[in-house]
Amino acid sequence: SDTCISDGKEERRAPTLFIFDIIDGIWAYLTRFVASMMQLVHQQGKDPPVKVYILLGQSNMLGMGRVVGDKDGTLEYAVRTKHLYPYLVDDDGNWATS
Repeated sequence: SDTCISDGKEERRAPTLFIFDIIDGIWAYLTRFVASMMQLVHQQGKDPPVKVYILLGQSNMLGMGRVVGDKDGTLEYAVRTKHLYPYLVDDDGNWATS
């Protein structure tokens, strides 16, 4: 429902609240799924075959995050000029991979 009861009055909920409800539900499902898979793998006495990264975010996850550029606000500027996040580049200054 897109309504909620507050102080005995029916009020409309903002649509963004539903997005957070959906994200919360997806997150809960994913964490249960990953935990179940890890438990199965460990029961077999094996190490997990892959690492699972669940990336959730706002503007940076929507393609709005800027990586390349020599201006403040880009990842490249933060790493190369401000010397933040040194683990993101190797000794030669190339982007690190794992």
